[in-house]
Amino acid sequence: IKFGDPVLDNMMTAASLDRWRVIRAVASPAFSASRLSSIIADCARITAEHLRTCEGDLEVKTFYANFGLDVIARCSFGIKLKPHSDVTNKFVIEAKRAFSRNMTLPLIAIYLFPGLIQWFNIKLLNFDIIRCFKDLAGKAIRERDKGGHKSEDYLKLLMDAREERHDTNGYPNRRETPERSGEVLHRVKRTMATFFSALSEVEVLAQCVVMFLGGQDSISSLIAHTVYLLALHPDKQTKLRGEVDRCFSSHGEEISPKVISKLDYLHGVVSEALRLFPPATRIDRSTTEDYALGDTGITLPKGCTITVPIYAMHRDPLNFIDPDSFIPERFSEDNASTISPYTYLPFGAGPKGCLGTHLALLAVKLCLLYSLRDVEFFRTSKTKVPLKFYNGFGLLHSAPFSVGIKKRSTAPMSTSTHNAN
Repeated sequence: IKFGDPVLDNMMTAASLDRWRVIRAVASPAFSASRLSSIIADCARITAEHLRTCEGDLEVKTFYANFGLDVIARCSFGIKLKPHSDVTNKFVIEAKRAFSRNMTLPLIAIYLFPGLIQWFNIKLLNFDIIRCFKDLAGKAIRERDKGGHKSEDYLKLLMDAREERHDTNGYPNRRETPERSGEVLHRVKRTMATFFSALSEVEVLAQCVVMFLGGQDSISSLIAHTVYLLALHPDKQTKLRGEVDRCFSSHGEEISPKVISKLDYLHGVVSEALRLFPPATRIDRSTTEDYALGDTGITLPKGCTITVPIYAMHRDPLNFIDPDSFIPERFSEDNASTISPYTYLPFGAGPKGCLGTHLALLAVKLCLLYSLRDVEFFRTSKTKVPLKFYNGFGLLHSAPFSVGIKKRSTAPMSTSTHNAN
C-alpha cells in the first residue's frame, strides 16, 4: 500500500521487501524490552500515581492513552512528557488528534484504488498531523547531530545506523568499534555490514512515525480492554491482584522483565484480552512466489494478497472453547500447548510479525502491576456491556467506555513507598 508521502511510504510496514530487510535488521535491537524496562516502569509508576487520585467512573481508554503516549514518546524520541497533566503540550495535542480521526474511508480508498490515488496525487490522510511528527523527529535529529542529546532511544539507534558507512567488502569504518558505540549499537552496525547503504534520513523519520502510530494505540487499547474485562470479572481481578501483591512483596519496587515473564496469571490475563480484543482485526500479506496450498489443488500466484482474519479466528469455537468468554486459564503453562498453532495471532507471526511485541507486552504488564497494586476496578451503571465498536479497516477501535475505580479495600502486601513524579 502506498500513501503518496515519502515518509509514510518508507515506513517498515509499507517499504519494499529489499528495504524492509535492511530497516528491520537495523531497528530490531532498538526494541530491546530489557533496555527500555526502566523507562517503561517509570511511566507506569507515574500513571499509577495519577490513578490513585481518581474516584468513581473512569474513561479508561482516554486515561491509558496518556500512558501509551508517554511510553512511546520517551522510548522513540527521548521526550519526557506529562500527558496526564499537561494538556497544552503540542506533541500531546497532535498525538490525540492522530488517534481521534476516523481513518477507515482513506485506508479503504488507498487499498482498493492505489493506482488512481497515486496518479492524481490525492492526499487522503491528515498530513498536518504527519508533518508535526516529521518536524519533531527532524528537530531531534538535528539536535543529536550537534551532540546535544545523549539518550539511547529508538531514534538514536536509527541515526547511528544512518551514519554508518562500509566499503564494498563490508568492513566497518575505523571509528566504529564496540568501545565507541557500546555493545548494543555495535551489534546494529555489525548487522549493517552486510548491506552497502544505511538508512536515509527519510527512512529514519519513517520508522519513528510508524513506531509512534503503531505502538501508542496498541498499548493503550490493550490496557483499557484488559481493565474492562477485570472490572466485569471481579474473581479474576482478585486472583491477579494476589499474584501482583506476591510479586511486590518478593521483589520490591523494581520489577525486572525476567520477573514479569514468570507471572503466569498476568500472562494469561493479558493473552486472553488480546484474544478477545486483538489490536488488528486482520492482517494482509503478499506472496513473493507462486505457492501451492498443500493438496487442495489451489495455487496462489506471485503478488497475490492474502488476508488473515485474526478477530474471526480468535472467536471461532473450532479454535477456542466458549470463545466469547474471558478465561485467562487458557494460556496457563498446562493449557497453552492445547492451542493449535497459528490460531492465535494478536501480533502476527513469522519474519513480518510485529517487531515491538515484547516491548508492548512489557509496557502493558508493568502498567497493570502498578495499577492493580493500588486500586480496584468494578462495573457501574455506566459501563457498556457489550462494548460498541466503530466500523473500521484492519484496526479494532471501540467507542469510549468507562469502569468504576476505587482505592483498594485491603492494603497491598508490598511495603515499598510509592514515588512518582
